[in-house]
Amino acid sequence: MIYRAITDENFYYLDIKKVARVFNKFDSYEELKKNIIENQILEYSSERNFQIKMKVINRRLKVLNDFLLNTLASETSEVGKVVNLLSIILNEKIVFDFMHEVFLPKYKNADYFISNSIFSSFMNEKTEQEPEVAKWSEASKKKIISKLKAYFIDSGYLIKDGNDYRLVKPIVPGDILENIKDNYKPVVLDALLQI
Repeated sequence: MIYRAITDENFYYLDIKKVARVFNKFDSYEELKKNIIENQILEYSSERNFQIKMKVINRRLKVLNDFLLNTLASETSEVGKVVNLLSIILNEKIVFDFMHEVFLPKYKNADYFISNSIFSSFMNEKTEQEPEVAKWSEASKKKIISKLKAYFIDSGYLIKDGNDYRLVKPIVPGDILENIKDNYKPVVLDALLQI
């Protein structure tokens, strides 16, 4: 996992759910892309938008096992969004770090509020600790903070509360939690798994 400036990436839940339904039916990425275009599975505003979505969705779906792909494709949006967040955490080091360094400690300490200043402090610490993050422009860092907020709100883990945010824990069925525990690094997933 590497630090990547995720300024162009969105949560893409509805798109990723649609692609998850056909993801394992093709032998190559090119065949998958061709099918998605021919069957108009994704909505996109430009060729660039399509390429970004496809690259991101492919990267996220590749880290999920068949059970979680099927879960994403067929479960309720509450559960599917948690699986989508899992795929983001498994791909994006900055999101993993936020979950592990901010969300999990707050949850374990029963401190369920996150102020905007905590997001800024987190990014400042990453800038000091990680040479790759230090290379990002200030505008990119601000946009990534916005992406972190959006990912956790869209997945159901944060709710806007006045000027700040409140942590919440979506209910995830036991079989899905067990699959995640059995197939992915537990250290990544303490907060996601409601521990």
